[in-house]
Amino acid sequence: MLGVGLGGIKSSKVEIARWDNQGFLSFDGTDDKAEFNVNAGFIESVTGGSGNIGDNIGFSFWIKPTWDSSGTLGTTGFAPRNIRLFYLGAPADNHESIQGYYQLTNSSGTTQNRLWTEMRATTSSNTRDNDFSALHSNNSITSTGTGSSDHWKTDNPAGEGWVHIVMTRATGNSTQYWNGQALSMTDSDSGTLNTDNSIARVFNMGFKDIDDSHHKYGVRDFAIFSKQLDADDASTLYNSGNFMDVRRAGINGLGVYYPFNKNVKDIVGGHNLTLTGGTFTAL
Repeated sequence: MLGVGLGGIKSSKVEIARWDNQGFLSFDGTDDKAEFNVNAGFIESVTGGSGNIGDNIGFSFWIKPTWDSSGTLGTTGFAPRNIRLFYLGAPADNHESIQGYYQLTNSSGTTQNRLWTEMRATTSSNTRDNDFSALHSNNSITSTGTGSSDHWKTDNPAGEGWVHIVMTRATGNSTQYWNGQALSMTDSDSGTLNTDNSIARVFNMGFKDIDDSHHKYGVRDFAIFSKQLDADDASTLYNSGNFMDVRRAGINGLGVYYPFNKNVKDIVGGHNLTLTGGTFTAL
């Protein structure tokens, strides 16, 4: 699928004024992906110039889930299980990384309906920290229904299927927010982690290279902060359900920001992604 640009914006003032009228990046679930080969500048942006990735980090983004809730995703056996929302880590996918994903089913095909934040040093259970929110257990916030088979639906709050997600952590402590409200979390694995910055070599979205599965969803206003975002930050970024220029939120630590409204440029740190496929769709 070829990328299609939207109409040009001629000044930053006009760009901010028309933020709600911009588009979003759509992955088709077949062959689309966005990626960046991480360099020292990216590391400095997401750590604030000190400390290690995972010590304090926050991810904020709007997502429009258009995946098939039956789990028929991707091309290989792993594919139906997890929908990758972002990955920052080693080139050997699923090792030495921090990542966010939505789990439709487990390896046995049992429905899970979980939103995960995962930090791992290796595949060993004693070198990873997995924290998840079961969306059906947070029904009063997520409106997904009360059973694990009541998958994340595209008619949830924020209009036209859009949901605002914050996934953030400090060492040993992950928090997730759905439309500005904190979700209850379960700590699945808790181990001694190597969060050294040497782990980070790639940042990508829209696919998992461990099984060559590509995932179908829309995304915009993807931002990375060099701090653990708190409840006030999450509420500000949610902006009462309205899209906003994240730069105007006034939150310290904004290091990387992809509006995804017409291109894959990082308008804060300059760490522009390489896009394979993908469509910029008007709102």
